[in-house]
Amino acid sequence: MAFDLTGLTAYVDEQREELIERLVFKGKTLPMLAPLTGVKSATDVHRLNDSVIFADGDSCGFTATGDTTLSKRTLTVGRIKVNKSWCPEELEAKWTQIRLRAGSYYDENDLFAEIATAAINRINSQMETAIWQGDTTSGNQNLLHFDGFLKLITAGSGYTTATGSGSLAINDTNIRTIMQNIYNDIPAELLDYLDDDLVLFAGNDTIRTYQIKLANDNLYHYNGEEQDFDLMVENTRLKATGVPGLNGTNKIVVARKSNMFFGTDLENDYENFDLWYSKDDQVIKMASKWKAGVQFGHLEEVVYFAGA
Repeated sequence: MAFDLTGLTAYVDEQREELIERLVFKGKTLPMLAPLTGVKSATDVHRLNDSVIFADGDSCGFTATGDTTLSKRTLTVGRIKVNKSWCPEELEAKWTQIRLRAGSYYDENDLFAEIATAAINRINSQMETAIWQGDTTSGNQNLLHFDGFLKLITAGSGYTTATGSGSLAINDTNIRTIMQNIYNDIPAELLDYLDDDLVLFAGNDTIRTYQIKLANDNLYHYNGEEQDFDLMVENTRLKATGVPGLNGTNKIVVARKSNMFFGTDLENDYENFDLWYSKDDQVIKMASKWKAGVQFGHLEEVVYFAGA
């Protein structure tokens, strides 16, 4: 029942592009962000604000009116790597279980795929948290490689602080009031983006509290059919989506997805994923590395709530 490790390198060579794609771009939040590739260390997110002034059309001539302001925010990526190892003897039991599954034939590639998937899923989970909670001054090794969205908000200026932020706790008594306050505090010009771009982000724990409250209050417009912690804020077209990266934070953020950027490289050989059998150590090793960072384009378009 032993498995053959000679095919491990060939498997990774064949699957490397897909593995790197899964490594860098998966998770709940990442697919919703605007990607910026080719970022070696930092890049500018350029912003344009324009004003238009109507002039009298009865006269001839040309007089320019209105102002155009160009500005930028800098997205800085951190270099991240993960190294892991597995003892083949410890994987023997796993391999035996795979081979004994009914109904299908399995070869060694199935075990290699399970090893890679388990590693990537764990990396995705940690990246999901870093995207929101990253802080280069953090004492948490998994959070200090780049500043996440929460740090970018609180370290910046111009965003809208939602009514009750810092004073209302997120619980089943207040959650409906909090959601209504946040919706009411969204700048009016952003309401044009409700159908496909503007999103309320909260932890799965916060969305669960909201779902249960709506159900317990017998609000018949809520039918419980929403999936993956996604639902509409009651009596609005604002989509509320739960993201694991905000779990336990008691923070809520409203922003346009197109205003939230994720930077990485992908244009050179820095991003990599390798699995191999080391004869020296007699273990299976994994080495992965990538670059990552986030930034808002317009912080003034963000609404922020922090629970008490």
